[in-house]
Amino acid sequence: MLLRKFDNPFCGKISVFDDLFRSFGFDDEIKYNLIQKENEYQLEFNVAGFKKENFKIDVEDNQLKVIYDDNKSKECSKENYIFKSFSNNSFVKIFDLSDIDSTNIKAKHEDGILKITLPKSKETLSRKIEIE
Repeated sequence: MLLRKFDNPFCGKISVFDDLFRSFGFDDEIKYNLIQKENEYQLEFNVAGFKKENFKIDVEDNQLKVIYDDNKSKECSKENYIFKSFSNNSFVKIFDLSDIDSTNIKAKHEDGILKITLPKSKETLSRKIEIE
């Protein structure tokens, strides 16, 4: 699986300290885990505070698109933040599905985690080859 990401840009830099904080590991990137199991992959997104109804998951052109569209994130805040790490910005994550059975993908949003189960296609499952 190949990850390509396209995150919507924030309305602009929040402060001159923004790049400094990012260099110490503070950023607004959506965190996720990609777990490989024998018959499937699991994607787990850390989305605490994100509303389930704002998610859209599409399969198109052999790609999985995880989309979060929060209309509030399109409005620039009038607050004068020095640093802001609470962010539910809209985002799009795109994953290659070349070795996935896309007809059986399942998703669940629970306790701040969006879990997407991606079954491996039969062609990619491990098997032993007999030598003739």
